[in-house]
Amino acid sequence: MFVNGALAGHTPEASFPLRHLNPDTPCRIEVRTVWEDGSMSAKAAATTFTPKALLPEELPLAELDIARTATEGEGPGGPWAVSRGAMTMNGRRFDAGLGLRAGTEVEFDLKGLFATSSAAAGVDDAGPESKKGDGLEFAVVGDGRLLWASGLVQKADPAKRFEISLAGVRTLVLKVASRGGGGGWRRLQGDWANAKLGRAVALPAAK
Repeated sequence: MFVNGALAGHTPEASFPLRHLNPDTPCRIEVRTVWEDGSMSAKAAATTFTPKALLPEELPLAELDIARTATEGEGPGGPWAVSRGAMTMNGRRFDAGLGLRAGTEVEFDLKGLFATSSAAAGVDDAGPESKKGDGLEFAVVGDGRLLWASGLVQKADPAKRFEISLAGVRTLVLKVASRGGGGGWRRLQGDWANAKLGRAVALPAAK
């Protein structure tokens, strides 16, 4: 696999991930076959595209790579701190989303490509029951500025829906904080159900 004439890597699979591309810069991709004797095919399958032009109108947040994860009191968060997939809040099932253990924050590098963010935030049903005054608080931060905060959310509460502007935001951080006695080894999980990003502008089709 070559990107703009430079070898990017090789794989025996039918797919190859491309990372760290400039979203505004056209890329020429060439794919060549390497035979068992190490020789490379003379001809290549090639295409040229601008990464930004491939963005869908809406993108599930859980499909983005996480740039940074941190858990309060423990430094970088482990795999246990973040989950993706179906979730249930207050008896209602959601097919997709992002789950964070209390005290965890995740950061995404948006590069200013998205205009909106939306989700339903609440406490996952799988956690322990909340005592009076215990629960979670959700926050969305863009480029160091607070964009949305949920206030206290308890397990019995319905999920709180929001839709906010991300105009010009390059770095997005989602935070789930424990309030009251929700911490410890039986930490509650905060769910961002159906979390989505909306692209910034209408984009031309890829060539």
